[in-house]
Amino acid sequence: MNLPVQFRGIAALTSVREHMESLASMGAEILMEAIRAHRKNTTVSPVHRKVKPELIVRESTAASGDFPSIP
Repeated sequence: MNLPVQFRGIAALTSVREHMESLASMGAEILMEAIRAHRKNTTVSPVHRKVKPELIVRESTAASGDFPSIP
C-alpha cells in the first residue's frame, strides 16, 4: 500500500499504488449486475478482473550493483 508517511533519517520505502477508484468502480458494477440478475431470478457467473498496480520506486530500492558488500 502506498502511504505518504515519512520518517526522519529513514529511506523512503518502495511501495505499490493500488488504484482504489478503479477497484471500487468495478466492485460496484459487479454488485449492480448481481442485483439485477437476482431481480430477474437468473444466475450470475463468477467474475475475475485484474487491475495492474503501479510500483512506486523510492530510496529503498537500488540496482543490484549499488549495494555495498557485506563482510
